[in-house]
This record gives sequence, structure tokens and C-alpha cells, in this order.
Amino acid sequence: MTASTNKWLRQISFSAVLIFLSVGLPAQTPQDAPVPADFATAQSAFIAGAGSPWLAPKEKLLVSMVYDSFYRQLNTWNRYKITASPKDADLAFEISIQDISDLAYLRLNIRDVKTHALLWTLHEHVAGAFREKTFQHNVDVSVGELIEDLKSLAAGKQPVTSTSPAASKQP
Repeated sequence: MTASTNKWLRQISFSAVLIFLSVGLPAQTPQDAPVPADFATAQSAFIAGAGSPWLAPKEKLLVSMVYDSFYRQLNTWNRYKITASPKDADLAFEISIQDISDLAYLRLNIRDVKTHALLWTLHEHVAGAFREKTFQHNVDVSVGELIEDLKSLAAGKQPVTSTSPAASKQP
């Protein structure tokens, strides 16, 4: 046999062994990196209204809508006891409304109160609206998505990526 034939046979043999071994092996899936344990162990939370970085004529109304909706839905979930002071809480939720390229987003920074370390940041798009009542509904929907993300974190899982702004539904 020539050297080139030997090399070719070795490559075929090696490929056959790899195929044979891979048939019996279960498929491996990548594991998500673990989320901070604070989400599962925390018992209480403080909610901070982080406002809005842009000065809109109705900024106080927007901030109030977001804060009230988040407070109401977090309280309804009944996972964390909401405290009146950060010193009595395990986690601090900083909720704000952001404007990115003329699109509104809710931003939720989650911090460990004792260390002040940022544990996670969540964002959800808020669909636009012409009427205040419709915008309030859209805020409630987006806050509901933030709460679902928090539920994932409390279960030790990374939140599922949300849909793009174009895919958001409006009533």
C-alpha cells in the first residue's frame, strides 16, 4: 500500500469510529449560566420609582402609571413582601420608563440591598398609544411581562427573551 492510501484509510477509520461513538451518545444541550441565588432566597422587596430620563410634559403621569402598575402586579404575585423602607428589604426593584429611539421601554434594575450590587436588569417594550387609557393598558401588559421574567429568576432560570417591539400587540 502506498502512503496516501494508508492516510486515506486512517481518515475513513477515524471518521467511522466517531460516527459509531456519536450514535450511542445522548445529545447534549448547553446549560444556562446560573442566576443569582438572591432571587430564590429573598423574602422581601422595596420598590423604587426611578423616574424617566427624558423630560416629557406628562412625565409625572407616566412614572406614576409605571410605578403603580408594578406595585399592584408584584403585590398580586405575593412572592415578596413589599416593604416601605429599603433597610427592611432583601431586594430593591428600581422601575423606570425609558425612551430609546422614540420607543418606550420599562427598565427594572434589581439590586441586593445589603451589598448594593446590581443582580439583574430587565427591559420590556411598551406599545405606544394615542389615548391615555390604552397606554395604561399597554403599561400593564409590559409590567406583566416583567413579572413573568421575575418569576423565571425566582425559579432559578434566566428569563426568556421577549419579542421585538414590532411583534407587540396593541388593543
